[in-house]
Amino acid sequence: MERSTSRSGAGGDGSQAASRTDASDGRPEDPRGARSDGGGGDRTKISNVAVKLYHDFRQFVFANGVMSAAAGFSLGSATKQLVESLMDKIVLPLLLLLVKRVKDVLRTVVSRFGIANTVRVPVEYAFDLAWAVILYAAVVVMTFVVLEYFINNYILGLRTRLSSTQKDEFAAARAKCKTERVIPDENVFRRIIDSDKAAIIRGLDIIRLENLEHEKAIIVSDRHVHKGNGDGVSDSSSSSSSSSSSSGSSSDADDEPSSR
Repeated sequence: MERSTSRSGAGGDGSQAASRTDASDGRPEDPRGARSDGGGGDRTKISNVAVKLYHDFRQFVFANGVMSAAAGFSLGSATKQLVESLMDKIVLPLLLLLVKRVKDVLRTVVSRFGIANTVRVPVEYAFDLAWAVILYAAVVVMTFVVLEYFINNYILGLRTRLSSTQKDEFAAARAKCKTERVIPDENVFRRIIDSDKAAIIRGLDIIRLENLEHEKAIIVSDRHVHKGNGDGVSDSSSSSSSSSSSSGSSSDADDEPSSR
């Protein structure tokens, strides 16, 4: 009797343990547990977004040459400061002396020949415009001198040279500049219109070929998918037939001793 009671007590404890496990599997309402699960899901989403952002950022940096652009921007900023310093210290004082002499000559001409103010104002405006062009040309020339002769030749010991292809392109560009005018005539205008039409036709052909290649790729991928599904079905059918044959052979083997 004592053994039965002990067993029943053990069975009661086991049922209580099973009920506890069942209750734990049923996931009773626990606000702290729910919060912890929700926080884990949010952290997973944030980590996935961070990984995706880092992956896209690396592709963006590589595809757009961001590092090269940043290096070029830094070198350009330093070169700009150097050119501005040279312009302020050397070039501009010389140009200002020249401008002062020209203005003195203009004032002398105006005072001697009695040119009215209505003529003097446009002349001064044209002179200011010419001065802006002169400053721009001076900046361009100074930039070339600094980059090519000072940094490239003197510091780096290099020299700008053209390849054979670049020489051909350079000669063609010079010839085109000599033969074509800024204001086009009727023949040039017709050539421009015809080239635009040809470019549109060529672009449409390119788009059509790209669409055809895309459709072919889709058809090939669909064929591979259907082929894979067919192989899976054949494998499953062969496995089912083999299992049925094995079960049949086992049943026959079981029937043989009974018949004996």
